[in-house]
Amino acid sequence: MIRRPPRSTPKPSSAASDVYKRQVQANDIVLIHAIGGGVGLNLTQLAKHAGATVVGTVGTSGKEKRPLECGADLVLDRTKHNFTNEIQQKFGKTPIRLLIDSTGAEILNDSFDLMQNLGHVVSYGEASGKPYDNLWSQLVLRSLTFSRLHIGHINHQSEEWLQSQIKIQEMIKNRANKFIKASECASNHFKKLPKINFLAGV
Repeated sequence: MIRRPPRSTPKPSSAASDVYKRQVQANDIVLIHAIGGGVGLNLTQLAKHAGATVVGTVGTSGKEKRPLECGADLVLDRTKHNFTNEIQQKFGKTPIRLLIDSTGAEILNDSFDLMQNLGHVVSYGEASGKPYDNLWSQLVLRSLTFSRLHIGHINHQSEEWLQSQIKIQEMIKNRANKFIKASECASNHFKKLPKINFLAGV
């Protein structure tokens, strides 16, 4: 009997690595829903540090201010604006390369109209409800990839995770990129800083 040679076992984090290697590039347009919260403010700084254009939405009037102070290029109040129309008027029909969403339901569904072919969608919450049943067809329409993250599913002992944390902590320690906390975005100190890109201290 001839035995097949054993298959090489993929590393547990290899699939995640494929996603993370799709780093945000300069001139990419990133859409972040719920941009006014802590996660959204940190993501704004990360994307701006990479040179991206950051567009965001909020569901409560008044929450636009802090993301703009953290570097966002455009923030829309969904209670006052049709965000898809506004974004298309300013950036074109399908400008978004990366969508980061914590809302789900109608907001996520409408956002697919803005996605570039081969873009990527990250879902980390469902504040407005679960994604609609047409999720698969929406992804296939433009060959989109989709990630759904639950922090409890991450292998916090993996080499990839540990090295990422070390890198971030070293950057914070060295303050080479003038990291700021999300809570400091609206501070007077921030307003006096020179015009540079900021990266969140997460």
